[in-house]
Amino acid sequence: GYKSFISTKSFIDHSMMVELSRNIDGYRLSSYYHKDNNTKDAKLKAGPIWDYNLSFGNGDYLQATDCNVWQWGLVCPGNPVWWQLMYERDSVYHQDYKCRYTNWRKSVLSWNNIEHMIDSFEQTVHYDINKNFKRWPILGQYTWPNAYYPPTYSQEIDTLKNWIQHRLQWMDTQLLDTSCAPFPVPNFVANQKQNSNTINIYPNPSKGSFSISSNIKAGTTAIINIVDLAGRDCYTEIKNISNSTFDMNANSLKAGIYMLRIQNKDGVSVAKIVIE
Repeated sequence: GYKSFISTKSFIDHSMMVELSRNIDGYRLSSYYHKDNNTKDAKLKAGPIWDYNLSFGNGDYLQATDCNVWQWGLVCPGNPVWWQLMYERDSVYHQDYKCRYTNWRKSVLSWNNIEHMIDSFEQTVHYDINKNFKRWPILGQYTWPNAYYPPTYSQEIDTLKNWIQHRLQWMDTQLLDTSCAPFPVPNFVANQKQNSNTINIYPNPSKGSFSISSNIKAGTTAIINIVDLAGRDCYTEIKNISNSTFDMNANSLKAGIYMLRIQNKDGVSVAKIVIE
């Protein structure tokens, strides 16, 4: 069967991103596939994902604002039927899809993690927002094919968050399955013991050199770990905490958004950092 030729996990994850975002171009125009050399992996993989400007309710056609429908079920030109058929006719694929969604909802697709990512991205572009809309004064004005055009940037963010929350609520009714076994999740969203330690980072954003102020007990040893938004380890240091404030140099990091984790015997504290 087809599973001899494709990586079903990659196809499920790809489909899940199209469905979560209701990307109206996702299946029919902007789905890509790739394959490694046979000596590494002979199976075809879905991705990378691309072209998400007409997603998350950002469209005034093909029911783009509707949070309560499957994107694969819409009748529109060029929509491949096999995405829907795999889910509806293959019971194993169907259950795998539900279990991957159920596990991701506890980690990378949890609302806390999604909202954190949105807020992090907003922080990254914070200083350029006014310049952007001075150059392109489109706030509150219809621009094809926007379904919503709030008068302020903060309302744009609120509209996005509200749409995603409603979309997740509907997908939960379709896919959540408490019988699914858990699988490992990326470090930065792992369900670890959270402690009462607080950490503040400044300057943030930075060029890679910054200070950390915390109420972690002096005289303790901590593991400091920095991961990117894909959960990949980018920096690790074991440090003896002797003062409430200490400096860090992570100049090797590329520009982007990261999660900084400090773990000691009391648990894990997490904060976001932005490298310019």
